[in-house]
Amino acid sequence: ERFTLRGEVTYDWNYYTRYGLAVPADYSGMAPDEAATQRYSAPRASVWFGDRFTDLGYLNFRVGVAGGYFSDDDSNSETDFSLRADVGQMFGRHRLALGARFDGWRGGGSLKGYRNHVLMLSPCYGADLRKVRISAGFDVVMDDNTEDTDLWVFPQVKVNWDPARGYFVPFVEVGGGLVQNGYRNLACRNPYVLPGASVHNTARYDLHGGISGSVSSEFAYRAYAGASFYRSHLLFVYDYSNPGGFLPGSQDVAQLTVGGEVSGRIPGGFEALLNARLHFYPDNTGSQKAADMPNMEIGLSVRYTWHDRLVLTAGLDVTGTRYAYAGLNGTGEPYLDTELAPVADLRLGADYRFGKRLGVFIEGRNLLGADLYPYNHYRGLGVSVLGGIKLTF
Repeated sequence: ERFTLRGEVTYDWNYYTRYGLAVPADYSGMAPDEAATQRYSAPRASVWFGDRFTDLGYLNFRVGVAGGYFSDDDSNSETDFSLRADVGQMFGRHRLALGARFDGWRGGGSLKGYRNHVLMLSPCYGADLRKVRISAGFDVVMDDNTEDTDLWVFPQVKVNWDPARGYFVPFVEVGGGLVQNGYRNLACRNPYVLPGASVHNTARYDLHGGISGSVSSEFAYRAYAGASFYRSHLLFVYDYSNPGGFLPGSQDVAQLTVGGEVSGRIPGGFEALLNARLHFYPDNTGSQKAADMPNMEIGLSVRYTWHDRLVLTAGLDVTGTRYAYAGLNGTGEPYLDTELAPVADLRLGADYRFGKRLGVFIEGRNLLGADLYPYNHYRGLGVSVLGGIKLTF
């Protein structure tokens, strides 16, 4: 089948208690229990039609449309709409592709004055030569929002050189993109954000290079170094005086990264993945440090599969030192408040399938009982265990 039609309808409803904040009883005439809770409602639907883009020997195309509505308990609402189209085709060893996308957000209720329209055009050329694989293009993005209009150009380049049949493959990657920071997206990243908040969108530029390789399907590695530059990097400032909990802010950040990963398979159903990244921030001086960006990330995961029925998993994630802010100074800039210590999160899980349609699972997280702080002053769950039944239709 050449063409596919895919649709999706979802509805999310989330209830949060703002447990990290003591709310004054007279705040805006609300009782503490009312001011210290929030409920988010988010219906959403999308439809896609076209090719799968797996065989580019002929002209491929696809179009899609999506929309959603987001609201809270404080009369804030946001409607979003997306339209996207892509075309692409191979000509011998060469590939041409073109993508176009429109995303729009508009506020309602108490957010009636908010709007953000993003238009993106993405041409791309690719070539699969004997030992070199190239993908070169760029994204032209026009960001029109309530405050101003910005024009961005993000290069999208990947070059792989394979002189040793996959054992040793040097590569260079240049990329980037725009991250929308409207109320819905802020609440998804931090549910304790001030109701109705928004902040300038984040632009990111990346440059990385390194080596990768593999031996059949049993062993693979990747080592790299590079830099990322954030314009208006999103941060959350803890606000002691407001039951919203956090105010959104932004800062420009330069991040240098050295990292690597190793994965392997052992006959008998065992798989393992180890990855590590060290981050450096040249502008981390005085009280102005990169917010909520760790100096180290290490992850280890192990998986065992028995007869396609039983799956056992184990993992350990280590996050290094982070910094958080707790207020704004007279010029509106955030000031440093807290250094969040390194933490380790140990998890174990098991999944058993009785057949194609029925299965059971159990998983445990933070089994070391570490003090995890996903947000400043908001301690996460301690040791937690979740189990249930899986039904597949």
